Amino acid sequence: MRAKRGITVGIVVVLGLAGCLAVLRAADALRDLGLKEANAKESVIEAINSGNVNWWPASKAFKAAAPAVRAGLVMGALTWAKTYTESAEFTTAYEKVRQTQKPEAPKPKSVDEEIAKQRAQLEQAIAETKKTLAQPPAGVSPEIAKAIRDGSDIALKSLTAQLADLDKPQTKAMLGQSVEYENKSRQDQYQRSTKDWETRYPIDPKLLVVKRLQHFLDQSAGVDFGATLVPCGSKKCFADKPSEQKPQNWKLCYRAGKEAVDAGRAFATTWLAELQKK
Repeated sequence: MRAKRGITVGIVVVLGLAGCLAVLRAADALRDLGLKEANAKESVIEAINSGNVNWWPASKAFKAAAPAVRAGLVMGALTWAKTYTESAEFTTAYEKVRQTQKPEAPKPKSVDEEIAKQRAQLEQAIAETKKTLAQPPAGVSPEIAKAIRDGSDIALKSLTAQLADLDKPQTKAMLGQSVEYENKSRQDQYQRSTKDWETRYPIDPKLLVVKRLQHFLDQSAGVDFGATLVPCGSKKCFADKPSEQKPQNWKLCYRAGKEAVDAGRAFATTWLAELQKK
């Protein structure tokens, strides 16, 4: 494992919800760590939505703490996080983030809009081709100049014919089928995106809290706190390959220590059971 600077605060280890909140008593701990409560709350919102946390601001204090103190930090942090996630303020903040991620419904395209778009493109291409014919390139041989003029003349006739075709009923019918297919494809994609959004961002944020808690319990199960680290360049890696190949959260639990992880698992288990009863 490439060892990271410091180690994550207990709440990252436990839940991935509030990595910068090593809190025994919220106001006192935040002040001691130099963290503002508003920023701490933003970290919770970000973490519960993305699963990623900014743990670095509190890692120094957590790393410096003795194992027993770390356990207390975890319990305090989770108590703070639990209280905040149960507040109306959190629900409002979560819903705001949720809405920013909501897929935007596609605007149906009409046949007339498609024809107008193609007409504008063709008219622009015709104008540019006429400009080339009117101003033959300088500094080239007569043969090359003639080839360019001939090619531009052929292109102009083709573009002009395509422009005239836009006014034909059969062209409009063909474009109508194409537009209908495109509208359906975009609507189908929108429905799939909306379904994914509803799963990723459920109306009730407690469902995401449950997901984070369960993920922590899964990731922290069976951490080998006796695993050995060895020099690995300027950092450290696990001596045995199986440990080195473990997920990052498993490694964060290892670095947090047994006392902190055990405390977190106990709290998370109780919290999860409580949520699942609701």
